[in-house]
Amino acid sequence: MAGSTLPKVIKNFNLILNGTGFAGKVDEVTLPTLSIKADEHRAGGLDTSVQIDLGMEKLEIKGKVHEHHPVFFQLFGLQNGNAVGGVFRAAKADDSVVEPYIITFRGAFKELPKEVIKAGEKTPLNFSVHLRYYKLEMNGATSGRPIRSVGPRPMTALRASLRSPSMTMTS
Repeated sequence: MAGSTLPKVIKNFNLILNGTGFAGKVDEVTLPTLSIKADEHRAGGLDTSVQIDLGMEKLEIKGKVHEHHPVFFQLFGLQNGNAVGGVFRAAKADDSVVEPYIITFRGAFKELPKEVIKAGEKTPLNFSVHLRYYKLEMNGATSGRPIRSVGPRPMTALRASLRSPSMTMTS
């Protein structure tokens, strides 16, 4: 048989946050919605309006772990927007094939909501991170091309190109 007819299911989920592993303690992750920010434009001579690509909407990743680990609180509120670095690793598997599923991200904690703590019960810690970098890899394929970058690098390159000698005006 060439391939299984069963859908692949996520298995063996893990989170590594700034070097600290949370194997067996991650319940769920909500991946960011990938959405292009666009503006409608209709210039003279156009029959209809067109959408102008203005980049991407802000990205946010959310998750839930079952451990109140100090690393979450140490990283919360740091001024460096890339202070939180993480990797979610999982496997997508059916009866015969196992494929890697990797999410790499960097950003800053947006929220660590207060939780209800009860004796004798699992106490989850929910978190959300505003992203400056996000990459999704499924079986070796990557979600985005390098041209879609989140963060200051594209602006730095643009500013550098505007300062190039070919763009300078002389009198």
